[in-house]
Amino acid sequence: MMRSGVGVFRAAAFLASGTSMVAAGMPPIAPDPEPATDKNAQIPPRSLATPAMEPDADPVVDSSESVALDDPDGSAVGGGLWRSLMDGWVRRVELGASGTEGNSRTGSFRSTIGATKKEGLDEVSLDATYQFASRDSQTTQDRFNAVGRYDRLMAESRWRCFATGTYESDRFRDWDHRWTSGGGFGYQAIQDEGTSLLTRGGMSLAQDIGGFNDDVRTEAILGMDVSHQIDERQKITGSIDFLPNVADLDEYRVNARAGWEFLIDPESNLSLRIGGEDRFDTTAAGDSKRNDLSYYAVIAVEF
Repeated sequence: MMRSGVGVFRAAAFLASGTSMVAAGMPPIAPDPEPATDKNAQIPPRSLATPAMEPDADPVVDSSESVALDDPDGSAVGGGLWRSLMDGWVRRVELGASGTEGNSRTGSFRSTIGATKKEGLDEVSLDATYQFASRDSQTTQDRFNAVGRYDRLMAESRWRCFATGTYESDRFRDWDHRWTSGGGFGYQAIQDEGTSLLTRGGMSLAQDIGGFNDDVRTEAILGMDVSHQIDERQKITGSIDFLPNVADLDEYRVNARAGWEFLIDPESNLSLRIGGEDRFDTTAAGDSKRNDLSYYAVIAVEF
């Protein structure tokens, strides 16, 4: 009985002391801190998921890098435009030469560079040829000519329209330079795996510079192109253009050519080409002859 009374007394004294401390402005006694965690205690495995992060400011992107991503072929910039114009061409180089030594000294040289491109409904062909020949140190031939043609095919039709231009210089003609520029329509009469026949008709302007008549004249264009693939290695080609003066039908020109091609090496696209060209001009004057025939044998490579 006395022990329980003593316990009650101690509890009352403790409460009284705590009340007096609060009344005196003293802070209450803080609870004991949690015991320190043992460093060697097992730590739960960390999650492999990447924690969410606050969004950063938009990164600065290099403009050239952005163009490369949006336009991988580079067609939006000047270099890409030039590249797109140059891609897709089939280029050709032809070289041929001959000569003799003895009672007479002769030599001849012929070179041609050309290119063709077919893309969609567009076809472009370019050719430039230089011919030189001499006999006993005297020049007998010195001629350069260039031809360009653009064809625009009509979808799902055999018809097409074309534009063409030529330039020619010949030391042994009665003029120094000749140019033509014109256009018209063409019709693909035959087109299969081995044979092609294209007919053409139109109008052009022509001028002979440095000759007896420098006037610009109007010429009609009546032409035909033909080719036939004999087998995997052999092909024959031919073309003819009849060009009458519209103002005087007695004045006309005829340009004709034919050739045979043999593929020597398919891997390098090396070929042997043998052919001939005939140019007939009723307006020839002075020492120039109406008919001018040339033939050749050249080695050609395409790339």
